[in-house]
Amino acid sequence: MMRLKINLILFFAKNFYIIGTKNDCYIINHNPLRMENRIACCGLNCDACDARIATLQDSDELRKATAETWKKMYNAPEIPFEAINCTGCRMEGVKFSHCTVCEIRNCVQKKGYETCGDCAEMESCAIVAMVHKHVPEAIENLKRLN
Repeated sequence: MMRLKINLILFFAKNFYIIGTKNDCYIINHNPLRMENRIACCGLNCDACDARIATLQDSDELRKATAETWKKMYNAPEIPFEAINCTGCRMEGVKFSHCTVCEIRNCVQKKGYETCGDCAEMESCAIVAMVHKHVPEAIENLKRLN
């Protein structure tokens, strides 16, 4: 793997992109910067997620602020700031630890779908209902993908 010192996205084209942090550079063979890849399985927009932003910017300050917010928001006092790393649930790269147990993501993968938007039961699904109740634009994001 080629390694360069860069801060963020250096270059992207139709079929590949180069991304890096202070210490690492990665050349990836597809372009996850396309909007449809930045929509999570549930429909949330990964571009608006502080964990993804902190990861791409390699910002411990934002990781700490996000951890504090999520500790309160999700009543999860055990979230260390070091765990705030994610490139997006449908993108190559590091995932937040919850992704491995995320019922929504696991359901999508089990059914062989890209997102909940591929499922005929999306609008009546109890698994993703809370996300869509609290973030109505998530369901709109999924509808736009299809």
